[in-house]
Amino acid sequence: MSAAFFAGLIFGTVPSVTSLGQTTVVQFTNEWKFLQVTSTPSAWMTNDFNDSSWPIGRGAFAVPVEESLPAGLLVNTALSTNLGEGYIFTTYFRSSVTLPSPTNLFVTGAAAVDDGAVIYVNGREAHRIGMPTGTVSYRTAAARGGEVVSRALDTFTLASSNFVQGENLIAVEVHQDFDTSSDIVFAMKLDVEQLGPVVITTQPADQTVPERGRANFYVEATGSRLRYQWYQNNAVIPGATNALFQISSVTFALSGRTYHAVVSNPVNVVTSAPATLTVIPDTFGPRVESVVLDTNESRVIVQFDELISRDSATNRANYSLVILGTTNTIPITNAQFAVDRVRVWASHTLNPRTNYALCIANVFDLNTNAVVPNPTCVAVLFPTVSNAVSMGEVWRYNDIELGPLPANWMTLDYDDDPDTPPYHWAEARGAFANSHSPTFQPCSPVRTSLSLGPITYYFRKRFLVSQEYPTNTAFTLRHMVDDGAVFYLNGQEIYRRNMPQGPIAYDTRPVVLTVDAQCITVPLEGVRPVVGTNILAVEVHQVNETITDVVFDTEATIQFLRAPELPALRAISTNGQAVFTWEGDGWRLQSAEVVSGAWSDVTTTSNRYVISPAAAEERRFLRLVAP
Repeated sequence: MSAAFFAGLIFGTVPSVTSLGQTTVVQFTNEWKFLQVTSTPSAWMTNDFNDSSWPIGRGAFAVPVEESLPAGLLVNTALSTNLGEGYIFTTYFRSSVTLPSPTNLFVTGAAAVDDGAVIYVNGREAHRIGMPTGTVSYRTAAARGGEVVSRALDTFTLASSNFVQGENLIAVEVHQDFDTSSDIVFAMKLDVEQLGPVVITTQPADQTVPERGRANFYVEATGSRLRYQWYQNNAVIPGATNALFQISSVTFALSGRTYHAVVSNPVNVVTSAPATLTVIPDTFGPRVESVVLDTNESRVIVQFDELISRDSATNRANYSLVILGTTNTIPITNAQFAVDRVRVWASHTLNPRTNYALCIANVFDLNTNAVVPNPTCVAVLFPTVSNAVSMGEVWRYNDIELGPLPANWMTLDYDDDPDTPPYHWAEARGAFANSHSPTFQPCSPVRTSLSLGPITYYFRKRFLVSQEYPTNTAFTLRHMVDDGAVFYLNGQEIYRRNMPQGPIAYDTRPVVLTVDAQCITVPLEGVRPVVGTNILAVEVHQVNETITDVVFDTEATIQFLRAPELPALRAISTNGQAVFTWEGDGWRLQSAEVVSGAWSDVTTTSNRYVISPAAAEERRFLRLVAP
């Protein structure tokens, strides 16, 4: 079996979703004012209530202090169960968060509570955890008991209508399930995300599929917190809740049916255009979509475009693994069937620095159509990760601007030379920070201290790319930011974190306050650096003038499926002769009068073949073949 190549490979991706990012505004370890008394303070949950005499503690709050808590939480503040004048049935907590705007906010929370709790926002009840319905008083018993460590954290959503622009009061009352309960626990986290509205950018397309073939309907949309639901002839399809809806084996009974998706989030709901499925008789053989090295590096995964027969797919004699440019083959030890794919085992680990092709013959679909072409040879793709920028590298940065930079500051041509007047740019290694939070845990060591004062800080990093990346490239950011940021690659925005929609100016404020910067990984589909020098630019914004911390560092990785580098067959005309040349060892030149063959080997010397003028009027096709 031989491997022949006429064209490049085409890769497809499922559409991605655009999100403006989630920010934690209340950590489990945040400070709260709290009160333990034997009766309810009047209007204690309102914004005007004076809590200046309440003690301050840091979560988690508990009694006993050795109480085991879920999710690895630790007790930081001790509570009491008895004040002397009686058992404490209810404990009260107050804190606040500042939001620039509640528009399109999605607020989620998680809490460890023993036993029940009522949460208020700006004096209005917003959620109950383990509490009965009806009016709640000091002695209202929780509707559940048991040890808090025996259950998962309670998760919940708070309606954005509870919040206002500016300071918002969060008040919580924690109840016991009976008078003499020996333990109390409270810790809570709140996350805030500004949701983008749903906008469908790619509608589902009509599909014409052979019987027993695979139909793929997908819808592409922008927005955040997207939810999908597919319909067939306007009826809900149970479980069809992804951007891609796939029918693995179509039948004639489905021909003519329509499919559409409803895409929604808490902001809006959008219905896609319908797409029609047409099913035709299956007279086509299966085609190989890809051959990719598996996580087990002696195994490849062969993906076909339709269902295949088990008997033909598991016959290891139908597979041959060749090393391109040589006459070497690697024995196949096993072939495992998986509906429309096959896992093929080689006798030893494949070397990522070596080019391979898997040749497949006599694999049939369920209608006994053979693989097309038969045999077919496909290059083995290797999952590859390249670090373009790592944490802790040298960046050029500007932490003294009190106004906007020129509009081209994020482009490659912008002059950020630290030795050029007015000397506003400096050069140092990340991470960059000025944080006084005792709970800040950087994922990259802080090496450079930033000055406080500017609304916006600017960072620029050049990196070199030496190769053209394929269309299946995934660009991934891993960043640490306080409070918000916008990322640019070669002058084009590629991602924003905790920043509002619309144009970004020097004085644009983040959506919410970031309590402690965390390391967050974000895959970005469709982002590719160029060959040569690239510029990654980031502007980091502060939520208000009184903030006393700023944090930044980031890394960028490039992930792709590496295809073998195949030789190019080049032709030039000189002195009336056609001269063909190529690079690489072990390739055979073949000739045919028609492209469908028959093909025969051509005798060549040193990767060069000449067609003389006497043969110039003959039509001839040439190809390179690896044994």
